[in-house]
Amino acid sequence: MSWVNYVHERFAGKPNTDATARQRTLLLDLPNEPVPLGELRRMTPRLAELYAIKGDKTLTRDVNELVSMGLAIKESHALRSAIEIMRAFIPARSDLNAQR
Repeated sequence: MSWVNYVHERFAGKPNTDATARQRTLLLDLPNEPVPLGELRRMTPRLAELYAIKGDKTLTRDVNELVSMGLAIKESHALRSAIEIMRAFIPARSDLNAQR
């Protein structure tokens, strides 16, 4: 749930356009495991509908935007969410319990 909130916060400052809505949806549907770029548009029914009438350049622009925002990571010919950035928001564990 924190990831979803964080994604919505990051997109809050962007104009509310079809492109930003599509990019946000792509990001929220991405797993943490790499998905081949050629499979992104068919990953979920929702994405298949959004990209049905869009060309490859649209998908490439959306992927590049998510990567430039630091919300997705491109690995070779695949994409995954950068959900690990959420670790920065987790408080450090106290060593008080270890001393007892």
